[in-house]
Amino acid sequence: MAELSRTKRKNLIVVRAGDNSLHTTFFAGSQSPRTWDLHVSYFGSAGAPPPVDGEDFTWSADGGESKFRGLFTCFQKTPSFLQDYDYIAIPDDDLICTKDDWNTAFALAREYKVAACQLSLNTRSFYSHSITLRRKSLRLRWVTMVEPIAPIIRADILQSLMPIFALPNNMWAIDDAISDLVVDDRSSLAILDAASVVHTREVMSSALYSPLWEDGKTPAQVQAEFMQRHGIKRHKRVVVGAVDAHGQTVADPQSISKKLYFPRLLQRFRRLRGTVTIARRELVIFRGVNALRNCRAKVLSLRQRNARVGIVKQ
Repeated sequence: MAELSRTKRKNLIVVRAGDNSLHTTFFAGSQSPRTWDLHVSYFGSAGAPPPVDGEDFTWSADGGESKFRGLFTCFQKTPSFLQDYDYIAIPDDDLICTKDDWNTAFALAREYKVAACQLSLNTRSFYSHSITLRRKSLRLRWVTMVEPIAPIIRADILQSLMPIFALPNNMWAIDDAISDLVVDDRSSLAILDAASVVHTREVMSSALYSPLWEDGKTPAQVQAEFMQRHGIKRHKRVVVGAVDAHGQTVADPQSISKKLYFPRLLQRFRRLRGTVTIARRELVIFRGVNALRNCRAKVLSLRQRNARVGIVKQ
């Protein structure tokens, strides 16, 4: 494991990353300092994850098991993560997301004191549940379940999930297990519409799912067997409240829970074409937007400096 940096940040991202991981995008964005540390739980073949110029992160080699069993191994190696940080994100490695979105997400988690939340999915994303797609007019939605693609979980809740993480065939039960821990609090789980990610890979297209297909079982069968065996209740995905972009409570949250038709059509089109990843195209868009943002920031900074010089001369 790389040496852990001494930090006063209280937010942590732990990403299970292979050789094609997109976690390097997490450092892009504005010049604002990041409010989180990054640890890479690496299962690639290159020996170590690639460095990122000017940015520090730690890493460990935790094998190629499923996401959650790999995370269990990672946290077993470094149990101090669960004591040193208040909130810990455990995103997939096929997400494109900026530093600013992560900063916003952690800030919202703290402001609203959530037990767990997830960044919403940009409408260009591959997705499983329409409820997880971003609604631009909102800051966040209170929900009964969060999806573990881009979750942020309070450290004590994550600690309670470790026994579940250690078990085989747990991939489709984690969201229900989280809900089990906070089922009595309607404002403990949230989808963050003010912070979003692009999910670039088709659902269940990773090689980690191969053993499942070889056993001839569907995800629903594996989930049902696992939940029955370990006493996990099934929960329904429902929006129970919402906060708009101005911070005001939405009177009728069901009015903003309708399905979005463009993402639905886009996903059907991709499946007809056999598209399983959009990472390359989305990275081009991401880098172009980021370059434009940085150029705009430099121009603004130059104008402000020239204005100050003009005032001094007067």
